[in-house]
Amino acid sequence: MVASPADYQWSGHRGLRAEDTSVLDLHDFYLDLGPDGGSRYRAYQALLAEEAHRPAHSLARVYFAGTPRFVGRMESRFGFAGARRPRRVDIGSGVVCSMPLRGNGSGQV
Repeated sequence: MVASPADYQWSGHRGLRAEDTSVLDLHDFYLDLGPDGGSRYRAYQALLAEEAHRPAHSLARVYFAGTPRFVGRMESRFGFAGARRPRRVDIGSGVVCSMPLRGNGSGQV
């Protein structure tokens, strides 16, 4: 894709910088990042930088990724329970991935 969200022509990145409400509806989560547009945008940039430094993780080998609660709900919904429950790997920032079991299946995280 692109190296930065700002480089993608359909990204809302530029609209967030200007807080251009003619092209974007600013989400409450974004508005909660700071008291004014400049501080919100700096906090948004910091979140992007943190995400860019997260180790790459191939989702091609993952069943579900998200908070532990979300992953648990998805595992239940799709029949991954008991001995079939995938192992979980913590990939940081409160995100876990459920992955296929390896070996004897004792690699639960």
